[in-house]
Amino acid sequence: MTGRVQDRVIVVTGAASGQGAAEASALHAEGAVVVATDIQTFAGHAPERVHRRTLDVTSPERWQALAEWLRPTFGRVDGLINNAGTPSRARLDEVAVEEWNRALAVNLTGPMLGIQSLSPLMGEGASIVNVGSVAGLTTHYAAAYTASKWGLRGLTRLAAMELGPRGIRVNVVHPGYIETPMTATAPAAFKGANVSLTPLGRAGSADEVAALMVFLMSTECPFLSGAEDAGRTSATFFHVWATHEMPVDLGDEAMAVQRIGSTTTIVGGGTGSTLRIGVLEPGSRSPMHRTESLDYGICLEGECEMELDGGETVTVRAGDVVIQRGTNHLWHNRGTVPCRFAWILLDAQPVEIAGRTLGASWRHDA
Repeated sequence: MTGRVQDRVIVVTGAASGQGAAEASALHAEGAVVVATDIQTFAGHAPERVHRRTLDVTSPERWQALAEWLRPTFGRVDGLINNAGTPSRARLDEVAVEEWNRALAVNLTGPMLGIQSLSPLMGEGASIVNVGSVAGLTTHYAAAYTASKWGLRGLTRLAAMELGPRGIRVNVVHPGYIETPMTATAPAAFKGANVSLTPLGRAGSADEVAALMVFLMSTECPFLSGAEDAGRTSATFFHVWATHEMPVDLGDEAMAVQRIGSTTTIVGGGTGSTLRIGVLEPGSRSPMHRTESLDYGICLEGECEMELDGGETVTVRAGDVVIQRGTNHLWHNRGTVPCRFAWILLDAQPVEIAGRTLGASWRHDA
């Protein structure tokens, strides 16, 4: 019985531990010839058909040396997973230039060098996958890390366009919070916040990401290129300001109505006015909801649809303002980029979802 990536020569960076190690193992189990690379030391002995190589992904010379070894050894490369990455958690006002440069060198320049060096060895049907992050889909606080992952999205799109005529697919995967050695050093509050935003309500495992990599490295998706997959796609609303105690958190019980992220915040009980900032990730939608507040919605970026319960839809683009009161509606981002809104609600009233009023008992601190 042959595997799903039988005899395909696939290079995986950052493969000594964590997610990269799981990807290398899964690919090997499905019949691939795996070239596992890392700057760290590998543990144990490499199984048959797994070739371990030391690689500093920030070094053009090391990438070139790898390409020069691959050419006579295998004659081709069928896949590249740019998995190697480095964390950086400093905010914009405190990030040092050295930390900034290091994050971009590993997380963005490394994948670029890998594509430059190994794509000449690739033919039609080859696949490249860059490992991004949900930080590249949102305004995550970590300045250097977020910038590097946003840049990786652009590199992916560019590479897909450039290499597409040669039949080479390029995609990016944005894992949510995955239990790996890199995330193990994160504060508990950081993990809790990330898990609360995950539709499945838990952390992911490296093996679960690896299963997706096997699919993307296989020949089962020959027309999939320039795409993005995220483990956490949701509509998240951030409370910014109000004239009374806010907000009301939908919480776990409300997720039975429609889960869009357990920290999703919608205007709660009481009177007064409030300002909310909302981010609807690609493919996400809010629940059908209704409020008696006078609601001014200002689209700041992107494009999404407002759907009324009668089936009518209105497309709202950056710069558009929607004014409404007392309507049953939801928001749906059918696009490929996040849609950002500012909502100003005057005389804020309780919200109804599926006929249920969210009042004081729904408060996060109740």
